[in-house]
Parts: sequence; structure tokens; C-alpha cells
Amino acid sequence: MLLQTSRLAAADKGAKVDRPPQVVVQQVAQHVPAQWDIPGKLLPRYGHDNLRYLHQWWQVQGSAMLQGDTPLVMISGLQLYCAFNLFTGFEGPWCHKKKWYAAADQAPPQARLEWGSRCKLFLMMWKTYLKAQGVNVPQKMTRPFSAAISRWLVCYRLRWTKDQIDRVDSILFGQLQRQLITGGDVACLRAPKTG
Repeated sequence: MLLQTSRLAAADKGAKVDRPPQVVVQQVAQHVPAQWDIPGKLLPRYGHDNLRYLHQWWQVQGSAMLQGDTPLVMISGLQLYCAFNLFTGFEGPWCHKKKWYAAADQAPPQARLEWGSRCKLFLMMWKTYLKAQGVNVPQKMTRPFSAAISRWLVCYRLRWTKDQIDRVDSILFGQLQRQLITGGDVACLRAPKTG
């Protein structure tokens, strides 16, 4: 009886497992406004200069990140902040006790953190800007599509070209001469482009 039971168990291991049919997910085109605007309701919170720089960058590059033929990849907020700085040359924003500043000399000493430490502030402003435009970018915690970042971060599903990714990667590698591994690595980064 034991032999017969073991034969049946061994025969069941090779049995075909019924798997649910795979569903092909269609990539839904992202909603992109016909014209990007600076939402007036955000001006008192973030300040005119901070929003002007964000709007200037997103108006030129944002639509291509949301729609087009370029494949969708997971891009970290740090990569976005780097692309923003490379395009505008703006090193901000700065914030202290819910008051936002557009220049380091206007901000109190407590708000004058290194550029990498202010990435979260940039992302808060960027996500609020997109929400006001009616745009929702899918996000999840994962490892970004980057050779320079070796840690899991909140990433956004966007369309970036290989050239964009390589440019940001070379800048991040250039500062530390290695991959970014810890939060301290991110915090000590300097703005790639000043002024």
C-alpha cells in the first residue's frame, strides 16, 4: 500500500498544472493636456519662481515622457530631479516649516540642505503640479532603470530614451565614482548644473 501511494504521488508531481490564461495588458495612452498651465492655486504654497522653473521644464519635456514611441521604464525621482536641474539650472526648491523658497540665500540656515536631500521637496511639488493638471503617473517602489542607482526607490513609469538615462547615469557616477547605494549617498549629491 505504501508503494502504491508513493507511485501515485510521484505520478502527480509530473502532472500538468492548470494555469490561468495570461491576459495581455494594453498600454493605455496617458492623458496629456493640450496646454500645460501653472495652476494659480499652487502659487501661494510653492511660490512663483519654484513653479515657473518646474513649468518651464515640464512644458518642454513632460509630454514626451508621457506619450510617444519610447518604451516605458521605471524612473526614480532622483533621475527626474537631475533632469530638471540639467534643463533649468535651478538648484531649488528649499523649504522650512511649510514655507517654500526659490533661492538658498532667502531660506533660513535649517533649509539649506545639500541638493540631493531636497529631492523629496521637488517630487512633492512635481506630483502636486501634475495632479492639478489632471495627470496621474503610475508609481511603485522598485529599482529604477539606471546603472548608477543600486537601491529601491519610488519610481515613476515614464518614457525615457537611452540617451536621457545614460546622461543622468554618467553624472551620478561622476560624483561618487560608484553606484548610489544608501540614502546618505543620495543626500550628499550636488546639483549637476549650477546657474
